Amino acid sequence: MTWDGGWERLSKIAAYQFGPDVSQIGTTWLDSLVTTGAVRPFTDEQVEMLGGTELFFPVSWQMVSLPSEQSRVWAIPWLADVRVIFYWRDMLEEAGVDAETAFQTPERVEKTMERLQASGIDAPWGGWGDKKNVMLQNVASWIWSAGGDIISANGQQILFDHPEAMQGFLAYFRLHRYMPPDLDRVLESSQILNLFATRRLAVMMGACSWLDGILSAYGKTSDVVARIGLALPPGPAFVGGSNLIVWQHARRVQEAMALVRFLISKQTQLDFCRAGSFLPARLDVLSESPYATDVHYQVIVEALKTGRAFPMIPKWGDVEEELGKGLVWLWNTLLANPGMDSPALVKPYIEATAQRLTIMLGIGV
Repeated sequence: MTWDGGWERLSKIAAYQFGPDVSQIGTTWLDSLVTTGAVRPFTDEQVEMLGGTELFFPVSWQMVSLPSEQSRVWAIPWLADVRVIFYWRDMLEEAGVDAETAFQTPERVEKTMERLQASGIDAPWGGWGDKKNVMLQNVASWIWSAGGDIISANGQQILFDHPEAMQGFLAYFRLHRYMPPDLDRVLESSQILNLFATRRLAVMMGACSWLDGILSAYGKTSDVVARIGLALPPGPAFVGGSNLIVWQHARRVQEAMALVRFLISKQTQLDFCRAGSFLPARLDVLSESPYATDVHYQVIVEALKTGRAFPMIPKWGDVEEELGKGLVWLWNTLLANPGMDSPALVKPYIEATAQRLTIMLGIGV
C-alpha cells in the first residue's frame, strides 16, 4: 500500500472484515478503525509477551490507546516519524548566523531567513507540504511554539483560531517570502530534496527519513556531509509514524501475534530501519548505531524525545481533512502571489475554517 491509498484500502478491510490478519496503519488512523469494531485489542498478557510498555518510546506508546479507553491497547508501535530542519552549515556561517540559535523560535527562524537572503541567497527556505496532512504536521510546531493548539484533547473544542495558534500560523506563512520566486505552488518531497541537495536552498523542513537520501547523494564519506546540519523546529516537533494492528476477523490469532512479535523484534527493527531509512519505535534500537553515534541522528532522537503527537480522537480525520487542505490552498495562493499580504489572507481563512468545522462536528457550541 502507498500512504495516499492506504486509508481507503484499510477502510474496505474494516468494512468487509476480510483480508490480512495484521496491518500497518498510520498512527492517526487508529481511532477511526477502532470505532468500526474491526480491530482486535491486545490483552495485558499479549502486551507483556511482546515486550511491555517500557520497550517503546513514550510518545509512540501514547498512540496505541484512545482517550476514552486508556486501559485498552489497540495497536503496537512499529515505526516512528518526526519533523526536523535541515540546513547547510557553510551558508549560515557566511551569513553570520549562529546555527545553535538559528531555529529556536519562529522569530529566530524568520531572522535567519532575512540574514541568509541579505547574504545573497535568493531562496533560503524550502517548505514541504503538497499533502494536507504534511502541511498540518509542519505548521504544528509553530502553533505549539506560540502556546497554541489545534483542538482540545477531548476533541470538544476547536482551538486553532485562538490568538496563540493564530500567531503560529501567521509566523509560518510569512516564510513564503523566502521560497524560490519561480514557484507557484508547494513542491513534492523529491523536488524539495533536489533543491536542497543542489544547494538552491539553504534550509528546509522535512521528514527524518530524508537524511539517508541526502547523505547518499554525496556519499557518506564525503566532506560535504559535514556541512549538512540538522536542528529541532522552533516548537515541539510533530511525531507520527505507524503502528501494527490485528484485525478482529483474524482466525489465526496466535500466528498473528507471532508475526507482530517478529516485526517489532530488535533485530528486525535494526535491519528494516537501516535498509529503509525509517525510524524505530523501540528504545533499545535507538540506543544503537547510527542513532546514538551519528550527530545527525542524535538531533532526530532529541526531536522524538521533545516532540508531540496529534490527539487520538474520533474527529481528527475531519479536522485534518478540512484544515489541511485549506493550509495547502493558502500556501499555493501566497506562492502564486508573492506580493500578497499574508495576514490579510491567512487570518480570515483560518477563522472561517474553524467556524465551519465547529458546525460540521457539532462541538464547542
